[in-house]
Amino acid sequence: MRLPSKPESLFWAILAMVMLLTACTMNNNEDDIWTWGNYPELGTGPVEFKVVPLEDGTFNEITPMGHMNLPQHPIPTSAGGFSFLSNGYSQPVKAPADGVITAIRYTHVFNVDGTKSFPDYAVRIYHTNTFITWYDHLSAIDDTILAKTGTLAEGWTKAYVPVKAGDVFGKTAASSEQVTGLGMYAYDKEKTLDFINPEKYGPFGAHAVFAFDYFRNDIKTQLFAYIKRTAEPRGGKIDFDVAGTLSGNWIVEGSNVISSPNPWNYWLSFSYDMYYPESRRISIGVELGTTIGKSNGILTQPVEGPDYTAARTGSDPVRYKLADAMEGLSSLPATSDIKYTLLAQVVEENKIKVELFDGNIDNPSFTENAKYYTR
Repeated sequence: MRLPSKPESLFWAILAMVMLLTACTMNNNEDDIWTWGNYPELGTGPVEFKVVPLEDGTFNEITPMGHMNLPQHPIPTSAGGFSFLSNGYSQPVKAPADGVITAIRYTHVFNVDGTKSFPDYAVRIYHTNTFITWYDHLSAIDDTILAKTGTLAEGWTKAYVPVKAGDVFGKTAASSEQVTGLGMYAYDKEKTLDFINPEKYGPFGAHAVFAFDYFRNDIKTQLFAYIKRTAEPRGGKIDFDVAGTLSGNWIVEGSNVISSPNPWNYWLSFSYDMYYPESRRISIGVELGTTIGKSNGILTQPVEGPDYTAARTGSDPVRYKLADAMEGLSSLPATSDIKYTLLAQVVEENKIKVELFDGNIDNPSFTENAKYYTR
């Protein structure tokens, strides 16, 4: 699913797996931007989805979790959802299960060349106090919902609008120039991913689950036929942290990826392709990329270099020779494809020293351009 290229909202400054919700008028003041809400009437636990949000024949692929796209998605994200066929635009979007719409975001996004602006909405549904879904890149909110929320201002509007499974709450993107799919995310507070420090991912990110796992079995079987990834788990994987090794996500030492206006800048990830988990990826965020003039960061794949878990605390620096990578492409790059060299050392259990070099360097050594990362 291709995302818009020039967002106007601060929302786009936050990783897709970190949902920031700004406070507006509501009768539940506990439900603010950094906490889970408290709706006693909803109970707890996951729910079973009984309705597909989009009509059959409007989409041709369901994307797993693990999307990476520099600069704004430098680590594997929980961004999964539907990719449209040509008739997938301006189509109704339905609630998959009963719940309550508690927040709606209204902003604008631009097309790739920045010449057109499109209204763009996101909707959050609490199905229980511990299980929510999230829908991104709508072109409109249904009138039945607006009748209860009133006119939406730019930014986040809090709401309390009960919906039943099958109720229409919005429409898909109006044009491929807005976006080519519908993001559908799910977060289960009772499950926590294997990140070294889950709190680094905000209140929701470390609780990301694959939404399509929660459909009724007969529906799930049909939907999984649209997933290109054949490896298990079919819904993808985003948590690769292994303490004392390079594997997983890292943050520039001393930076704050929660409160910074540009949190994506500070990440580095030793992970794997969302479709082909045998294909290694080293996603180099803006801070490290800029040291060799790559101001948007770089998604790369190792041509040479050890397994991520082979580099351990106190071991000598390891060298990776890197080629450019493309998401969803299982390739075997050759020596002639090498464009960069990365030197990395695990100096403490959750601290590494890295340096990026332009070109194919046989015997690199750390210089003053090296950076320290922590988790």
